[in-house]
Amino acid sequence: MFPTLSVIIPTYNRAHFISETLNSIIAQTYLNWECIIVDDYSSDNITQVVKPFLLDKRFSYYKRPKNLMKGANSCRNYGFEKSKGDYIHWLDSDDIIHPDCYKTCLNILIENDFDFCRFEREVFFNNFDKIKLENNNAARDSFLIDILKFEQILTNEIPFNTCNVIWKKSSIGKERFNERIVYADEWEYYLRLISNNLKGISISLIFLFARKHQDSTTFEFYNNNSIRVTSKKEAIKLVAQNLMNKQLMTPTLLKYLVGYAISFRDIILLNDILSISNTSLKNKLYLKLKFHLFPIWKIYKRTHKKIT
Repeated sequence: MFPTLSVIIPTYNRAHFISETLNSIIAQTYLNWECIIVDDYSSDNITQVVKPFLLDKRFSYYKRPKNLMKGANSCRNYGFEKSKGDYIHWLDSDDIIHPDCYKTCLNILIENDFDFCRFEREVFFNNFDKIKLENNNAARDSFLIDILKFEQILTNEIPFNTCNVIWKKSSIGKERFNERIVYADEWEYYLRLISNNLKGISISLIFLFARKHQDSTTFEFYNNNSIRVTSKKEAIKLVAQNLMNKQLMTPTLLKYLVGYAISFRDIILLNDILSISNTSLKNKLYLKLKFHLFPIWKIYKRTHKKIT
């Protein structure tokens, strides 16, 4: 018997996109999956759009229970509790999955007993060009991922996005998405998972096509949406606390996290990071000095660039 993969999709006002996403699941060459759609009380006609898909018993559709906090992460966690699969894939309701994704990843996971399989992601705008499904050449070799690559994951040298990883359900254990943060949530959550000494593989195939548009959280963050920015700051503090709890904080990682506080020009965030890190007084003074001198350094760099 082939293991079951649970695909968990939170959605809110994505009636105009979700059909493409669900059809990409139907097109999978791996057939033993269930798809759990959790609606965060959309105000569009998504219920009518999803209804025909429910004729396939592998699909199920829920409304987020009203006693749970509004947001995608509450929907993801609720979907997880409803899931019956051996493996988990969190998928957004406006993305597209390559037809061979689940078959390829499940074969690798089963044969090697990995905790997760990461694959490559390509961003697209506006309409999806299906020719992308035919041009899927490997860009680089696959590689193993474990705690030794933790720094590369934290600094986004190896990006972990919500939807470009398939996880073994038993490896997730009791860890859940933080429902209080609405940006950088996958960064915080996946770092928390991998810090539990999970081991996986990254394959070079582009299996996820992520749609970007003006309603996306990423677009809002880079346009200084206060809710998204505040969420990123909260995620940074949670990551710092997890690093300390797991004894994984290094001078390099501390410097990287402090860099966020400097770029945000947020002295409170800086003090929170330094307090959590329990670094030496000398290092605290140095990093605070760096924070205060940063605007002068920027002016110097800009002036020096013009001169040269």
